[in-house]
Amino acid sequence: MPILNIIARSFKETFKPKRLLPFFLLYFLFSICFLIFFMPILSISPFLLTLKYTSQQLALVSVNFAALFIIFILIFLLSLWFMGALIFDVWTGKGFELGLNYSKKLYWQILALSIILIIIAGILSFLDIFGIILQVFVTWFFIFALPSIIVKKDSFELALMRSFSIVRKNLLRTFTFFLFISFISSVLLFSSVFLAIAAASPLISSLSYMLKVISTSSQYLSQAELVQLVGLLMNSYPIFFVVGIIVSLFFAFSHVFVLTTETYYFIELTKKKLIYF
Repeated sequence: MPILNIIARSFKETFKPKRLLPFFLLYFLFSICFLIFFMPILSISPFLLTLKYTSQQLALVSVNFAALFIIFILIFLLSLWFMGALIFDVWTGKGFELGLNYSKKLYWQILALSIILIIIAGILSFLDIFGIILQVFVTWFFIFALPSIIVKKDSFELALMRSFSIVRKNLLRTFTFFLFISFISSVLLFSSVFLAIAAASPLISSLSYMLKVISTSSQYLSQAELVQLVGLLMNSYPIFFVVGIIVSLFFAFSHVFVLTTETYYFIELTKKKLIYF
């Protein structure tokens, strides 16, 4: 099956609610938690920025950031479970629910693979531009590692080797595929940013006007002026929930689309025996 046919099929199937909804709810849950826990921090930010905070305020910031970190880890762990379930559903067509049971059995391999890739990305982040280029190659060569775990029941190290072998023996095909899905993901990302800015345009206009007025009277923001700005943000807080819905929806769509496309292409390559492992 040509790459464009796989992409078109994956794009269409991404709209299936049973595949898209779990990821959307997961990302939206995190955005809600972030907004709720960040609200107290925002309210006392004028005191933090002017270094006039109390020990109680500093403790509040520490507790809230710790809570957000824990929530982020939990969301990340759940997303790995959901990713395995989605790949199973794409592979077998037996449904996301059965995929959750299947993914649970292979969860430690999925987690180990994710940790290895995160460590590699962390190391490469210290290499500036060269590290970014290397990260692109890492993403490309290990693009089929997760489908390998779900479809072939590979261990994480075998999945990395299988993905590397597939890409190495199909360089042009896989690079073309990688470029296509990267481009589509980028378009979805920029679309979400554009819609989010559009949704927040009333707040952005108010902030711009207030900052323009303040800048005419002083070069630096006083604590009173910071309180004014924070008050505007707090009064406009419902807008951030709307932005959270938009960003969560586009991120979920992008995530489901990429995983669906990678799974279909992995199955296509192995089915036609274009690679040997």
